Amino acid sequence: MGNISSYRSGLTAKLRDYEKGLVLRHGRIVGEAHTGLNWLGLMGVLYVIDTRQQELTVPVSVSTADKMPMNFNVVVRYNASNPEEVYKGVENISQTLFSKVNDEVVSRAQQRPSYEALITDRKDLEKELLGSISGFIAPLGYVITAVEFPTLLPPGGIADRVKKVEEAKIEKIIAEKVGVVRRVEADTETDVFKKRKGAAIEMLGKEIDEITRGGAKLKEVYGDQAIDIMYLLMGENLGDSHVLTLGMAKRMEMRAVSSGAKEAAEKVQADPSFIYFLEALKAAKPLTILNASDLDERLSKMFEGKSK
Repeated sequence: MGNISSYRSGLTAKLRDYEKGLVLRHGRIVGEAHTGLNWLGLMGVLYVIDTRQQELTVPVSVSTADKMPMNFNVVVRYNASNPEEVYKGVENISQTLFSKVNDEVVSRAQQRPSYEALITDRKDLEKELLGSISGFIAPLGYVITAVEFPTLLPPGGIADRVKKVEEAKIEKIIAEKVGVVRRVEADTETDVFKKRKGAAIEMLGKEIDEITRGGAKLKEVYGDQAIDIMYLLMGENLGDSHVLTLGMAKRMEMRAVSSGAKEAAEKVQADPSFIYFLEALKAAKPLTILNASDLDERLSKMFEGKSK
């Protein structure tokens, strides 16, 4: 990272487009410099700041509330904006900013109850730091443009713990949906029953729509192989008993899964762009019986002519 501020002397001095400056005489500010050639006079000096974006990497070592040691980097992007405040402010902004960022990150990270919570809250923490550090550095003539945690990733076995936290959230959503269905089944054919059944089917409809969109994307990306991939994913996420209620899956029982379909299905499960599709499959599992025919009809039309 180059110097943000510098001095130029002579009768005249030039400012580039990305620079701002002040004209000084005997250490006092006598005027503001402008882009292009500036007249300084015999005793004048041009104080210059570089307004281009600067980047500072701060290595952080801290432990969360559950005593989990963490080592990661925080990247701060900033630029000088006010030459007068920079001139009157701190001499070494990078050192000042380094200390401030480290103190803020350590303090806020220690408030998180666990490593998983810190990873889950990463975006919120970035926003918190952006606001806090911006307020600190603005009076010094600088602007913070970004605060990021590019290396905040779970090491080794921690990744499994983080994954379980995310899976628990999905299971909670599924449990809530199961509760809706059970209340529907427990009611008699009354207005309350009709209302709850309608709410359950409407809730399922969102999953059906997402599964349909996912199927269309599979067809677009994988072509003829998409129907086999869909069969594998439905079998894993909905369970065999539910898959066999679908006419599309029923028609595929007698055919072998195409070569490479299992490998492709694994890629889909690891592809972030299919995350909502996969979550919809899981969420729809307890509700499939309510609207199996609707899903079957949509998928059958989508893959029509692709199965034998």
